[in-house]
Amino acid sequence: MEWLRASGIDTVLVCGLITSVCVQHSAFSIFEAGFRTLLVTDACGDRGRARHNAALALYGDYMYELVTANDLDDPERGLVKAKPVWLSLDNEAEGKSPAGSKIGKVQDTVLTTTMDKTGATVVRE
Repeated sequence: MEWLRASGIDTVLVCGLITSVCVQHSAFSIFEAGFRTLLVTDACGDRGRARHNAALALYGDYMYELVTANDLDDPERGLVKAKPVWLSLDNEAEGKSPAGSKIGKVQDTVLTTTMDKTGATVVRE
């Protein structure tokens, strides 16, 4: 997680499968490392709704903030929009690794996403 800190990242979104095990352990590790931890509840799932809800009730809004995908646009609960920084974990050749890690900055290009008429996401510079 040092590469996150060395890259200036202070907030981490957590989502994934098996809320009660994988997601919860990942969120705990991120919280314990001192990052603001946002668990995106509608981007997680478990073997059943009851298990998912029980896992969220255990540490939600204590160890990590419970948010939905829609909350991320909220100026108080969500994220502050910033210019994206694209990182490569194996880019040793550039020699621009923060804090001696093996991470290089790939580009400063700002990418935008839109949806086409079929509903597919299109990424543009």
